[in-house]
Amino acid sequence: AGLAWRPPVGGRFRAAALREAAPASVSLAPATVLGLAPLRPGFAAGGELWGGILRWDADLGARLHLAVEHQSLRLEGLSWDTGDLLVEFGVPRATLHATEATANLWLGGGFGLSAGLVHAQSRIDEGPATGRRLPDAPDWTARAGIAWANPAQIRASLDAIWTSDAWAGPGEGRLGPVWTLDAGLSWEPLEKRLSLAAEMRNLLDAELERPFGQAPLGRSIWLTAAVRF
Repeated sequence: AGLAWRPPVGGRFRAAALREAAPASVSLAPATVLGLAPLRPGFAAGGELWGGILRWDADLGARLHLAVEHQSLRLEGLSWDTGDLLVEFGVPRATLHATEATANLWLGGGFGLSAGLVHAQSRIDEGPATGRRLPDAPDWTARAGIAWANPAQIRASLDAIWTSDAWAGPGEGRLGPVWTLDAGLSWEPLEKRLSLAAEMRNLLDAELERPFGQAPLGRSIWLTAAVRF
């Protein structure tokens, strides 16, 4: 269920109450309520989530857009890959509260700046790790970036991302805070029916620690293609 309200001044407010079965299911068009989508950590096949989302959006003049969103979710049937094909880390029940503030500034000439800050609090409510945070779930994430787009549907972006420390899983201590730099290039020809994208993550090859004692990640390149019908 959802509710939207646009007062004469002060932006737009949206709220959604939702319950979703099988969040692990892969979909080309994930369900949303008034454009609001819940966070989806790793779920097992029988997982479920329910909770609420509140969002405020406002345009300050013709160039600046601000938004604040808060999610409070109950999660059931979570599962993480530990790097061992025979072992998974499962969480029967957990709670997640996350608040995100974002700002987007249009500079002109196809250029724009963006910034965002996320504060998340999670807690495992059932299972051997009761009382701990969810693994690989930082309390704070900050992002700043610049993007360029032109009428030919070509877009390029460069983003700097900082994540705070996070729990690494049973017996593994903490994952350290880290800065990364990501670059992307995309093209959507044929009236946006075709989407081609290339992304280089962790451009500066920082050592990205992973939970459960898995080997750290370095620089990676992602190539994607999608067709819209």
